[in-house]
Amino acid sequence: MTSARWIERTRMLLLAGRVLTVLVAAAIGTPERALAQGGACGVHTLRGSFTFAASGYNIVAGVAQPKAIVEDITLNGDGTLDVWSATVSINGNIVHVGPGGVGMYDLDDGTAVGRG
Repeated sequence: MTSARWIERTRMLLLAGRVLTVLVAAAIGTPERALAQGGACGVHTLRGSFTFAASGYNIVAGVAQPKAIVEDITLNGDGTLDVWSATVSINGNIVHVGPGGVGMYDLDDGTAVGRG
């Protein structure tokens, strides 16, 4: 095989590899959204104990301050929830909250939305 032919074959293999990589990434990198359809999903299907965790930043006077929350909740399957514990950290100041919080939730296009 001549070097020119070998170079051309190598280029084609690399191009095929790149195309395959893009196709695989596109196939596994685009999740489907689960939507409530036909009454199968509702507040009655959301029940059990869960841990909610989120983090981010508050921008105060142009400075990013870290914040985070971890919450243990129970969804009761009737649109209500109980909060068993919560820990919040805002710019390093940590606050622990004991049990006793209550709330309500609803489904908006298959997404849980807190109420109250």
